[in-house]
Amino acid sequence: MPFLLPLYPWPTPEQAMACFVICCRLTFLLQPVQLVRLDTRYNEVYILAGESFQVVISATGYVRYL
Repeated sequence: MPFLLPLYPWPTPEQAMACFVICCRLTFLLQPVQLVRLDTRYNEVYILAGESFQVVISATGYVRYL
């Protein structure tokens, strides 16, 4: 069986590590992580925690808190 590439993009290693660290920090602060999503339009990871805490991680691993 040949190796098939996925039909959707994967996060970069920098995004994956930043996402893991941010989710660990949020749970340490007792904030529930509601949503983690890879935005395929901009190749950014979006995290929604608590009721209104938002984090965006760019493809280079740069973290923005909204």
